[in-house]
Amino acid sequence: MKLLAISDLHLASRVNREALSTMPRHPDDWLVVAGDVGEKFEHLDLAFSLLSWLFSKVVWVPGNHELWSVQEEEDVPPLDGVARYKAMVERARGFGVVTPEDEYVIWPGGGNDNGETHVIAPLFTLYDYSFRPAQISR
Repeated sequence: MKLLAISDLHLASRVNREALSTMPRHPDDWLVVAGDVGEKFEHLDLAFSLLSWLFSKVVWVPGNHELWSVQEEEDVPPLDGVARYKAMVERARGFGVVTPEDEYVIWPGGGNDNGETHVIAPLFTLYDYSFRPAQISR
């Protein structure tokens, strides 16, 4: 059993969607999806649907691209802020994907003779530009 991670799928790109569709199955392994799946709910649905079938468990943390408020459908205003985040969490849960709003999960493949466990904590935090070096402008 392995714990794997991937990020920056950027499924708005056709090439990236095609590459994702060729990913091999890992039925015993867990996958952490560390943000930037895509800008639209259809990108999330594609990723969650496929990845939850390919892996035993999927843990997702949103990136900045998921949080962009883009037009999903013509004549329907885009969701933004907390409403958008909550909608994404519900979509993930619909595919059995663990989100930052769920209880932390314990990865069963990482224990040792001392009884150590490994907790997966998908923390969702916003980037704070105050951490930038002084020579980097905002």
